[in-house]
Amino acid sequence: MKALLLLALTSLVAIAGDDVPKPMQGTSSVVFSADKDGNKNVAIHNFTYLFQDGVYLESGKDAKSMAFLIAQDQSSKVQMQSDTPPDSKIKATVWGNSDGLPRKQLWTVETRGNSGAIEDRFYAVTRDGFEDDFPCYVYFRLADGKQAYLSNTRLLTIWPSGDNVSPSYIGYRAQFEDGELSKAQTTKKIAGIVSYGDGKGVMKKIGIFGWPEDDKPSPPNAYLNYDKARVEGDTLYLREAKENGAAAGHFSVVIVLSDGIEAEIPFMNNAPQLDKARLPKGFTVELIP
Repeated sequence: MKALLLLALTSLVAIAGDDVPKPMQGTSSVVFSADKDGNKNVAIHNFTYLFQDGVYLESGKDAKSMAFLIAQDQSSKVQMQSDTPPDSKIKATVWGNSDGLPRKQLWTVETRGNSGAIEDRFYAVTRDGFEDDFPCYVYFRLADGKQAYLSNTRLLTIWPSGDNVSPSYIGYRAQFEDGELSKAQTTKKIAGIVSYGDGKGVMKKIGIFGWPEDDKPSPPNAYLNYDKARVEGDTLYLREAKENGAAAGHFSVVIVLSDGIEAEIPFMNNAPQLDKARLPKGFTVELIP
């Protein structure tokens, strides 16, 4: 369907006499096999396209709308009836331009992943969890392909009030690779790290410490609070200050560490207020350099 849409758009613009991108095509396949040890394997190869226009990477009255085309080459190798994790990779090649047609190849990225999507100003790759691993989301900047966020929860988006403003983003990680954390963080029983930043990437990291040794965490979750009410969905549009004194720049993020265990961190004017954090007994928060 995506490829057909692309061809339809190409034909439509070609009638107008513009220099349009050439049509593209890719193939998908599935192959079953058995190795010398008798293990049965399946290799799945999918080739898909994503197209999105009306994307603004910058804010302000002079910001230009961009169009993006992403060719996704995704492959998965799975050993059937096995506890071996699948080997899933994705290669994305991105074209973009500000005149409505994605003429210029911008960047290419290869990474572990099961699927990809255009989300706001990012190309988001999902890594499915396996057994005790949680799903992970990797966000690459559409502008240049640089990794901006890595999170076990989907990014939360905060739009400040006013015109020509840029959004902020919050992610949360509860799982880490071996050797990724410092000895001090491991010793203090880190529960996870909250990442806060803008469209370019992380500006602040907040560590939540105090995880009980005998408690196995459930998949993490995060949501936003504003004006003492839970925000539905992943995006908060800050309203103007109300007559009751609620400030337009005040909100909080609630991290669901496990069933019945939550940590709430308030923000004011893009700055976390750690001294006002609401934490479970025995937990602490601090900025991470």
